[in-house]
Amino acid sequence: MNNTYIFNSQQIDNAEKFQKYYSCMSDYRKSKIDRMKMEKDKLLSLSAGILLDSCLKKLGLREKSMEYALGKNEKPFFANAQGIYFNISHSGTYAVCSFSENEIGCDIEKIESADIKIAERFFTESEYSYILSGENTEERNYRFIRLWTLKESCLKYKGVGLCGGLNSFEIGFIHNRPVILNNDEKLYLKEYEVDGYCVSVASGSNSFVHSLVEVQL
Repeated sequence: MNNTYIFNSQQIDNAEKFQKYYSCMSDYRKSKIDRMKMEKDKLLSLSAGILLDSCLKKLGLREKSMEYALGKNEKPFFANAQGIYFNISHSGTYAVCSFSENEIGCDIEKIESADIKIAERFFTESEYSYILSGENTEERNYRFIRLWTLKESCLKYKGVGLCGGLNSFEIGFIHNRPVILNNDEKLYLKEYEVDGYCVSVASGSNSFVHSLVEVQL
């Protein structure tokens, strides 16, 4: 089953709570947090660790005890736990984590003003037309962010990042549900609703949970 969890970083937006949860993290997660220069990025990185720990606890494991390794294009995985796959993303005040027994990719993006010229350059012609057909600027911004999030989740699933090519595959919509039109890998997509954000998940398995699980402290 492909499970996706979400956490609002504002829950740890004070020194006492931050330190409490920071002290419970693995050295790997602490090092990522410490490298962040901006406070909001530290909060989001710690939030990602909290989500991972919440997922692992359901399996009798803890984030602090996990051994991280880096795969292709530095996509992290657990070296000491076979059959557990995860992917993390964060934007605005939210972090999301998708967790599965299959390879998985996820992305969250805050809906805000978009540079449509990026779509013209890096998206397919049909995707660009989909964005331009939005009836106003707000709708066009949403369509751009929606497509970007869907495509990013696919690239993260593959472990290639943006270097994998945003226009190397095309996303369309059937009854407003996203599909990959040239889907040689049989990759499935799922979108979740969060006010002011787009969230998408890509997996080789179509067994997605219906709703996001919000983690509360």
